[in-house]
Amino acid sequence: MAAYLNVDTDGVRDAATAAAAAPGAAPTPAVTVTPCAADLVSVQMATRLSGAATALNAGTIGVHAHAAAAGEHLASTAQSYDSQEVAAARVLARGGGAGSGAVPVAAMTVPVRPPVVPPVGLPAGAEPVTGVQASALIHSGPGADGFDAAATMLDSHAADLELSAAQVRSARSTSETSWSSQAADTAHTHLHRLEADYTRQAESARRLPQQFRPHPEDYRSTKAAMPTPQMFDTLTQRLKMAVAANSTPPTVGLYGPAITALQGQLAEANHTAMTAYQ
Repeated sequence: MAAYLNVDTDGVRDAATAAAAAPGAAPTPAVTVTPCAADLVSVQMATRLSGAATALNAGTIGVHAHAAAAGEHLASTAQSYDSQEVAAARVLARGGGAGSGAVPVAAMTVPVRPPVVPPVGLPAGAEPVTGVQASALIHSGPGADGFDAAATMLDSHAADLELSAAQVRSARSTSETSWSSQAADTAHTHLHRLEADYTRQAESARRLPQQFRPHPEDYRSTKAAMPTPQMFDTLTQRLKMAVAANSTPPTVGLYGPAITALQGQLAEANHTAMTAYQ
């Protein structure tokens, strides 16, 4: 099959610049997910989101490496064509014949993507068995703001990845209008795949917050329905005082109804707390 070639090296350089800019458009964020509280569910949800964000970043780093390599390849290709043009002009100036016109274009170096390290086993977190324990766990936690911040950061990263995809799309469009050859076809196919890779990364970054965002809302609902540790402390202290008064003259036996009422309130608070937690 006859070889074909048409190249505007300035256009190829512009494409190289666009491709090389793709990684900078989406720096990988350091997503730190703080559990809403120290309970089993909160700790495991935070660990899962942290692991998913780490895996997402590893994939993004790999795509960035491919984009940087594509930019370098396009730039070196433009330089190769310019060098060939200069060499041919010198030959013609000396009165020699035209060269073969074959321009060696180096094969694109495809970097190896970093391995995705599987997340460590999920920490157990604390599992309350009484309402007092559940109340202490839920009300003593840092809350859901950190979880929300991580989700917002991932949403922002998704938008950045879409910008990276647009950079690669621009590089491919510019290169397609500036360079035609069998080698160009290979490069353009690679750029198309890179754009698709960035798009998939962006979709994954958007999907993660959607999957995990219900958790902080569940935590807030649980906390709102959960009796506070102060309520348990107050009821327990009042019960101790009633028991002491009930066994001390001259009020021996007079606090029986109050003791029964306080015991009922504590039992109800315990039931409410465990129901809210579950």
